[in-house]
Amino acid sequence: MAFPFTAEELLAYVSPNVTEGVDSTLLGTHIIPAAVALVEDLTGRGFAVASSTFIVDGDGSRVVGRYKEILLLPRGRTPLTAISPIVEDGVTLTKASGFDTTVEVITDATRFRLIRQNASNRLGVSRRGWAPGIQNIAIGLTAGYTEAALPKHIRLLLMEAAWLLFKNPVDLTKASKSKPGSSATLQKALTPLSLRTFNGLMLHGEPSA
Repeated sequence: MAFPFTAEELLAYVSPNVTEGVDSTLLGTHIIPAAVALVEDLTGRGFAVASSTFIVDGDGSRVVGRYKEILLLPRGRTPLTAISPIVEDGVTLTKASGFDTTVEVITDATRFRLIRQNASNRLGVSRRGWAPGIQNIAIGLTAGYTEAALPKHIRLLLMEAAWLLFKNPVDLTKASKSKPGSSATLQKALTPLSLRTFNGLMLHGEPSA
């Protein structure tokens, strides 16, 4: 199935009076993927399901809490559907998605965080928190929407962006001088509902893992 929609679905969304003679192959092969990539780049959010490995310092800025036991995961692609494996200093840690005193990590996908417990250092001495180090923690992440699960308001935003990009590709991709990383032309051309969606995605976005 095409993600996030087919060229035929896009043409059905637009008035038939303005789609006569439009090349659906061009839309499906080039315009729709380009529009999705544009919105992802501008908002710092990814939409389709994808897997990646997130590598982080054990005592870096993403590790917080009184005992440095909470590791904050990237929010650039949602929803977060799988967290595995979790590797610290080359050792794969045990995990559970709820309260469990027998595992080494509690995963909290809803709040994008991992909580370290039952830790010990390289000498086997008990300690609290993540092991300090540089690039010593690697986390497998799977996140994103299937076509069926993509929220309707995001789907509508991507449809509008695709059609706007097809009609005026040069102006639409011009960056805003006042807001680096954003497209003033795209935001001005969106309907109020899609503009609200766009701004909401920007508010919570960050580079994808």
